[in-house]
Amino acid sequence: MFQSDAGDERRRQYDQRVLDEARMTGLYDDDIATVLCGRLPTEVVLPLRGEDADAYAESAVGELLVLYVNRWQGGPSG
Repeated sequence: MFQSDAGDERRRQYDQRVLDEARMTGLYDDDIATVLCGRLPTEVVLPLRGEDADAYAESAVGELLVLYVNRWQGGPSG
């Protein structure tokens, strides 16, 4: 999806936007690293074609939170 130098810059912008949004949501850097397992956000949650960085960040953080809860916190309680 992200190709060429312009694509690389766009990917960096998307990745950074997700990291910023995740921190604003309350995830700590250790939590983010645990969910990403050494990968970039755009490798874990693929952006939709034509999706802008803000919309992507919002949806990606939601997906990362689900992964965090389901995989590392024992899933939802109740």
